[in-house]
Amino acid sequence: MMRLSMALSAAVAALVLGGAALLGPVPAALAAAVVILVIAWGWPRQMGAPARLSLSVTLAVAGGAAVLLMLLWPPLEDGHSGAWTLFEPLAVVVAWSTMASFVVQLVRGTGRPLRLESTVATMGGAFMAVVTACWVAVSRWTDTPAVAGLVITLAVTVAAVSLVGLTPWMQGRPGVLALVVIPLGTVLAWPVSALAGVGARDRPAVTAAAL
Repeated sequence: MMRLSMALSAAVAALVLGGAALLGPVPAALAAAVVILVIAWGWPRQMGAPARLSLSVTLAVAGGAAVLLMLLWPPLEDGHSGAWTLFEPLAVVVAWSTMASFVVQLVRGTGRPLRLESTVATMGGAFMAVVTACWVAVSRWTDTPAVAGLVITLAVTVAAVSLVGLTPWMQGRPGVLALVVIPLGTVLAWPVSALAGVGARDRPAVTAAAL
């Protein structure tokens, strides 16, 4: 039941984030904030971390900072060619959240149970929260057909892969799941980008980005 709820949550989150990104930065930021709060609440409990409150606060702050940076970051002067610079502040947030993961455990004090496991869980959860903010960054260019096609492709692919992971032959086989993710991304990227109005010249780039 826990595995089913996690897979369904991931699928719904991907579709909601993708749809919100198509509407613009503000809807994408609101959707990302909700998803990050869900991650912040559920991830420490799923990992069985003892200091759940401190971990939840760390994830929420890291994700919230990333969303605000993507929403308030000034427009890029060089247009699409400088889009990659948006990920620079996200890298800083990831670095600070990693440091915060260690600080939280130091504050807990020596002798506390599962300190190493809690540190790793916090870093992993913070990374997921920050990555969620990437949908806000992508939403800045969804008026471009190629980007809209990429957003739709990513949302559909993540949702599909989350559900594929529930099948019996995928349980406990991450290698097999990885072998499914790549072909599935390729299969979905091309027709979805075509339906989204992406030109034939841009479809290989969308397919590669989806992979």
